Amino acid sequence: MNNLITAEQKDAILHTLFELSNGRRDVICVYQPFEHIARFDQLEQILKLFARLNLIDLYHLYPTDIHIELRAEADQFILQGGFYGQYELFKSSVTKLLMEAEKLESVQGADKKEVSNIRKKISEYLGVIANLTAIAGAVTEGHK
Repeated sequence: MNNLITAEQKDAILHTLFELSNGRRDVICVYQPFEHIARFDQLEQILKLFARLNLIDLYHLYPTDIHIELRAEADQFILQGGFYGQYELFKSSVTKLLMEAEKLESVQGADKKEVSNIRKKISEYLGVIANLTAIAGAVTEGHK
């Protein structure tokens, strides 16, 4: 059983909490609205993460009794693109860094070997990110 939790799952759970809140801050529900998004153990990890990030206050967390309070930080977080938006911004920043390293290679006086090593490491890092994204996508599709 794979425990990889994706940005999409976290965003879907946060959006579901807002839907369940009906405009209120207080959410009392059961596990059922989340079962198509994540297993209960994953939901538990995600809600605890949300609490650490100050997106929610977590009062009860059982399959038959989930009680949370949405915080204003959750609204702002969603408006800023949520977890997937953060991931995309991070990926974009690393890509930009790679492009800057490639430009630096052509600057006169730059240590070409060192710049080439840096560019290679950034490229490898982007490859790891792409692989993790592909794995996470496959796991998410397999879980549905």
